[in-house]
Amino acid sequence: MLENGYSMAMNLPSTDKHDRRIERTKHALLDAFLHLFFESGYEAMTVSDIATRAGVGRSTFYEHYKCKEALLAESFQRPLGMVASVVDAVTSRDAESLRFQLEHFWQNRGKSRLLQATKARRAMARILAAMIHERLIARDRTSGARTNKFGASLTAVAIAEFLLGTITAWLGGDVICDAPTFAENLRDLTQRMIATDATAGYCPEQIRAMSS
Repeated sequence: MLENGYSMAMNLPSTDKHDRRIERTKHALLDAFLHLFFESGYEAMTVSDIATRAGVGRSTFYEHYKCKEALLAESFQRPLGMVASVVDAVTSRDAESLRFQLEHFWQNRGKSRLLQATKARRAMARILAAMIHERLIARDRTSGARTNKFGASLTAVAIAEFLLGTITAWLGGDVICDAPTFAENLRDLTQRMIATDATAGYCPEQIRAMSS
């Protein structure tokens, strides 16, 4: 296997070098973004700041990322993905990923203020809502249920805002409980939001059409 891998690398030197260069550039941009995020905050940083910190030009930045929100999404994909997993947490045992992430948030709660700035908060909500929306659609597909796109989008936004708001309140000391208890309550409330009656999330015109 080692010989075959080495042979492939020898046969495709330009492609291999190109891929490694792309990965190095993306890593440099991600690293620069995170440093600036924790130093000055999301709102204060600009694309030029990120590119300069990474040692690349603005044009190089745009070759890899559409905007700084795309970097935010990639940087926080794992923690936000664990929060979004609450959509699939039908039982208490299923909420383990959420509990783990909440404990990590708690240990680093001093940095949570950086996520509360207006633009960062809105961006996080959009990213989390998109993740939740994908899970809601997949959930309907698996169960064979009819998917209402408007309803799924509305529910995803509502759940994302609910989760971010309550997690922020918990980290700020407005909600007093340990991570396992908090995770279980978030799971229960999220599942209740998902399990609302069939017309929840439909616009009035759709409801009238369904009942006619």
